Amino acid sequence: LPRVAIRPNAPAAGAAATMLGCEDSTLRRTAATVLPQLCNKGDATVLMQVLGYVENHPNAEARRDAIEVLGNIATRDSTAVKAVLKRLSEASTDDELHLVAESALRRIG
Repeated sequence: LPRVAIRPNAPAAGAAATMLGCEDSTLRRTAATVLPQLCNKGDATVLMQVLGYVENHPNAEARRDAIEVLGNIATRDSTAVKAVLKRLSEASTDDELHLVAESALRRIG
C-alpha cells in the first residue's frame, strides 16, 4: 500500500490505524509498519486514533504495538501523546509496556 499511495493519504492511514486494533498480530504489525509511511508526522487524527488503542485496547500486545507507532509518528509538539507515554513509562506495572513507552518517548524527543 505505501508503494502506491501518495503520502499523506488520509483514507489509507485511517485504515492502517484501524488495523492496529485487530486481534491478529500479523495484521497489527503490518499496519504498524506501513502507517508511518502513509501519514505525516504529527497527524493529529491518526495520533488520537492510535492513542485510543494505547489507553483502551484490552490486549497488552496491541497497546505495545500502538506505542511503537506513536514513537514513529508523534512529534515534539504532540503533548497529549507525550503525557500518556510519560505516565506509562513511569507507572506501568507491565515491564515491557514500560520499556516500549520509554523508547517511544526517546524517539519523539
